[in-house]
Amino acid sequence: MRQEFWISTIPTGQGRPRFYRRGNFVGTYDPETSKGYKLDIKYQVMDAHPVKMQGPLTMTVDFCMPRPKAHYNAKGLKKDAPHYHEKKPDIDNLIKALLDSVSGILFDNDSQISVLLATKKYSEVAGIKLYIQEV
Repeated sequence: MRQEFWISTIPTGQGRPRFYRRGNFVGTYDPETSKGYKLDIKYQVMDAHPVKMQGPLTMTVDFCMPRPKAHYNAKGLKKDAPHYHEKKPDIDNLIKALLDSVSGILFDNDSQISVLLATKKYSEVAGIKLYIQEV
Protein backbone atom coordinates (compact mmCIF):
# COMPACT_ATOMS: atom_id res chain seq x y z
CA MET A 1 0.00 0.00 0.00
CA ARG A 2 1.23 3.50 -0.90
CA GLN A 3 -0.15 6.82 0.29
CA GLU A 4 0.65 10.31 -1.00
CA PHE A 5 -0.02 13.64 0.68
CA TRP A 6 0.45 17.31 -0.18
CA ILE A 7 0.67 19.52 2.89
CA SER A 8 0.23 23.24 2.17
CA THR A 9 2.51 25.00 4.63
CA ILE A 10 5.89 26.67 4.78
CA PRO A 11 8.20 23.93 6.12
CA THR A 12 9.46 24.79 9.60
CA GLY A 13 11.89 22.90 11.80
CA GLN A 14 11.17 21.50 15.23
CA GLY A 15 11.94 24.16 17.83
CA ARG A 16 14.08 23.56 20.88
CA PRO A 17 12.15 22.16 23.83
CA ARG A 18 11.30 24.60 26.62
CA PHE A 19 11.72 23.71 30.29
CA TYR A 20 9.88 24.76 33.41
CA ARG A 21 10.28 24.00 37.09
CA ARG A 22 7.59 23.39 39.71
CA GLY A 23 9.29 22.69 43.01
CA ASN A 24 11.57 19.70 42.45
CA PHE A 25 9.81 18.71 39.23
CA VAL A 26 11.24 19.80 35.85
CA GLY A 27 9.02 19.46 32.79
CA THR A 28 9.32 20.15 29.07
CA TYR A 29 6.96 21.46 26.43
CA ASP A 30 6.97 22.44 22.74
CA PRO A 31 7.29 26.12 21.85
CA GLU A 32 4.00 27.61 20.62
CA THR A 33 5.30 27.98 17.03
CA SER A 34 6.20 24.28 16.79
CA LYS A 35 2.96 23.22 18.43
CA GLY A 36 0.79 25.16 15.96
CA TYR A 37 2.85 24.00 12.97
CA LYS A 38 2.53 20.34 13.95
CA LEU A 39 -1.22 20.68 14.49
CA ASP A 40 -1.57 22.22 11.02
CA ILE A 41 0.21 19.23 9.45
CA LYS A 42 -1.78 16.76 11.54
CA TYR A 43 -5.16 18.20 10.52
CA GLN A 44 -4.26 18.39 6.82
CA VAL A 45 -3.19 14.73 6.83
CA MET A 46 -6.30 13.69 8.77
CA ASP A 47 -8.51 15.52 6.22
CA ALA A 48 -7.08 13.23 3.51
CA HIS A 49 -8.50 10.17 5.35
CA PRO A 50 -5.27 8.18 5.67
CA VAL A 51 -4.99 4.49 6.44
CA LYS A 52 -2.74 3.55 9.37
CA MET A 53 0.12 1.39 8.11
CA GLN A 54 1.77 -1.54 9.88
CA GLY A 55 5.26 -3.04 9.73
CA PRO A 56 8.41 -1.45 8.30
CA LEU A 57 7.81 1.62 6.15
CA THR A 58 9.57 3.62 3.44
CA MET A 59 9.07 7.38 3.46
CA THR A 60 10.02 9.94 0.82
CA VAL A 61 9.66 13.61 1.72
CA ASP A 62 10.19 16.72 -0.41
CA PHE A 63 10.31 19.94 1.59
CA CYS A 64 9.44 22.68 -0.91
CA MET A 65 10.79 25.95 0.45
CA PRO A 66 9.60 29.33 -0.86
CA ARG A 67 11.98 31.10 -3.22
CA PRO A 68 13.34 34.49 -2.10
CA LYS A 69 12.85 37.53 -4.35
CA ALA A 70 16.60 37.53 -5.13
CA HIS A 71 16.07 34.41 -7.30
CA TYR A 72 13.99 36.45 -9.76
CA ASN A 73 14.70 39.24 -12.22
CA ALA A 74 12.46 41.17 -14.64
CA LYS A 75 12.30 38.14 -16.99
CA GLY A 76 11.39 35.65 -14.26
CA LEU A 77 13.51 33.05 -12.52
CA LYS A 78 17.25 33.64 -12.91
CA LYS A 79 19.22 30.95 -14.76
CA ASP A 80 21.71 30.66 -11.90
CA ALA A 81 19.05 30.39 -9.17
CA PRO A 82 19.79 27.37 -6.96
CA HIS A 83 17.53 24.32 -7.01
CA TYR A 84 18.36 22.92 -3.57
CA HIS A 85 17.86 24.80 -0.32
CA GLU A 86 21.01 24.85 1.82
CA LYS A 87 20.07 27.30 4.56
CA LYS A 88 18.21 26.87 7.85
CA PRO A 89 16.09 25.10 8.96
CA ASP A 90 18.14 21.92 9.14
CA ILE A 91 16.64 18.91 7.38
CA ASP A 92 16.75 16.78 10.54
CA ASN A 93 14.62 19.35 12.40
CA LEU A 94 12.15 19.42 9.49
CA ILE A 95 11.88 15.62 9.59
CA LYS A 96 11.48 15.56 13.37
CA ALA A 97 8.54 18.00 13.26
CA LEU A 98 6.88 16.05 10.41
CA LEU A 99 7.27 12.65 12.05
CA ASP A 100 5.93 13.98 15.36
CA SER A 101 2.90 15.35 13.51
CA VAL A 102 1.90 12.20 11.62
CA SER A 103 2.84 9.64 14.28
CA GLY A 104 -0.32 7.91 15.46
CA ILE A 105 -2.12 8.82 12.22
CA LEU A 106 -0.09 7.19 9.43
CA PHE A 107 1.74 4.71 11.69
CA ASP A 108 1.91 3.78 15.36
CA ASN A 109 5.48 4.90 16.04
CA ASP A 110 8.16 6.63 13.97
CA SER A 111 10.47 3.70 14.72
CA GLN A 112 8.58 1.89 11.91
CA ILE A 113 10.34 4.10 9.33
CA SER A 114 13.07 1.85 7.93
CA VAL A 115 13.97 3.83 4.79
CA LEU A 116 13.84 7.62 4.63
CA LEU A 117 14.68 9.86 1.69
CA ALA A 118 14.31 13.58 2.26
CA THR A 119 15.10 16.56 0.04
CA LYS A 120 14.96 20.27 0.76
CA LYS A 121 14.53 22.34 -2.37
CA TYR A 122 13.20 25.66 -3.61
CA SER A 123 9.77 25.84 -5.19
CA GLU A 124 7.31 28.47 -6.35
CA VAL A 125 4.67 26.80 -4.14
CA ALA A 126 5.74 26.08 -0.56
CA GLY A 127 4.65 22.82 1.02
CA ILE A 128 5.54 19.24 1.83
CA LYS A 129 5.18 16.26 -0.53
CA LEU A 130 4.94 13.08 1.51
CA TYR A 131 5.02 9.54 0.08
CA ILE A 132 4.80 6.57 2.44
CA GLN A 133 4.53 2.86 1.68
CA GLU A 134 4.89 -0.49 3.37
CA VAL A 135 8.16 -2.31 2.64
